[in-house]
Parts: sequence; C-alpha cells; structure tokens
Amino acid sequence: MREAEQHSQPLIGQFGQLRSSRVDRTPRRSPLESLQKLAVVDFADIEALGEYYFDLAFNVIRNFDLVTNGEVTYSVISDSLALGDAALDSDFHHFLRALKASTLAGTGDSLPNLVFPVGMLLESVKCKCYSDAPDWSETGYVIVVDAVASGHPVWLVYNRIQWYDLGEERHIVDPARKPLVFEGIGHNFDAAQIFTSVHDWIQSYGNVGFARFEESIKATCITGAVEAKDILSSEVGELLRK
Repeated sequence: MREAEQHSQPLIGQFGQLRSSRVDRTPRRSPLESLQKLAVVDFADIEALGEYYFDLAFNVIRNFDLVTNGEVTYSVISDSLALGDAALDSDFHHFLRALKASTLAGTGDSLPNLVFPVGMLLESVKCKCYSDAPDWSETGYVIVVDAVASGHPVWLVYNRIQWYDLGEERHIVDPARKPLVFEGIGHNFDAAQIFTSVHDWIQSYGNVGFARFEESIKATCITGAVEAKDILSSEVGELLRK
C-alpha cells in the first residue's frame, strides 16, 4: 500500500493515457456490469481503484437505475468527480474523499468517513417538449460508497457546495431551503444509507420501489452539513488497514 501511495501521482498521467488510447476500442460496460466491478474492487489497490475511477469519469454509459415505479424515477449519472477532487501535485488521495460533518441529528447509522463517489442523483420529471420522453433534473444528492465498512454500504450525501448555472462561481446550498426531493420523507436531509452493500444494490437492481427506498432513508437519514474534503494518502492507508 505504501509503495502504491508514493506512485499515485505518476499513475494519474498513466491512466489518462490509457483511457484516451482505449476510447474507440474498449467495449462500454453496462451499468449493472459496472456495479459488479465496484462490488469487488480493492480500495487499497491504487491501480485497480484508479482504473474504475476513470471508467466512471470517461466512459459514456447509461445512467444507473436506482428507483423504479413501473418506470425509472430516480437514476444516477456516473461522475467520480461529483464531490470534487484533489490537486494532482499534492499528497492527497486522488480517488477517495473524506466526509466531515457538523453536529448530526438522526437515528440512523453513523456517517462514513471515507467514501468513493459514484455519481449524481437525478430525478425524472415530465418533459415539457415530449410527454412520452423523460427529462432529468439534478437533486443535489451524490451517491457514494463507504470505502471502509464491510460490504461497502451505499449512501446518499447532499452536496452543499454547488455551482451556479452560469459562470464558475460556487455557492453554499442548504437542502432545507430547496424544493422537497422525496415527498414520502417530508424533508430534505444531508445523508442516508440506501443500501447495506453494493451487492444489495446489484441484487435488487431495477426492482427498487419507492416504499423500500423511503424505508431505508427514514431508518438512516441524518441532518447537518456534510463536507467532502481532501485526505492524505497516508491517512487513507491507515483507515483501510483498520
């Protein structure tokens, strides 16, 4: 692990060259195949993790299905940069993010402290132009995987640092002041565990209804600002060895 951490910087360039050289020749994985790969990836293996990271960042694949009620109502667009990324010329880990929370209120599981971002949660809305075609709206939530816990539980985390629609200026967003995302929950929250493991998501892929989804959120949701931060590669190594 230590040797891999020391070489993480050169790997960035190597992976970039690898992905660009394979753009036209590598078959695209389906969303389910991509989840199956995530279920077995070794988060302590910088090369394996980096390969998957760039799969999400550069591969053009269909959205991951998340909630279906006869049709897909919530999906995930793959984006390994959804919670930001560390500077390339730094000792921070380039693929994993630390989560830091203010005082949290809730009855659910504790927030994971080291995560791998999978993508952004989208909500299906009726298309104004074509009534039979779905349109997708960003919700502010990001899907992440707990890199430390057994089975790697899947979480929703609200990203309070968002970009304005126009320009490059970021601003802080309070989910409590935004339109309600999940009507059955009754309020916007900052984090919730939605699957006990990546394997759980795979097993129920395409068959997750509102009732089960909202039940998971109600049992685990917590409120209080959650911030994604850079974390040193050496600290990641310590967390993964525990």
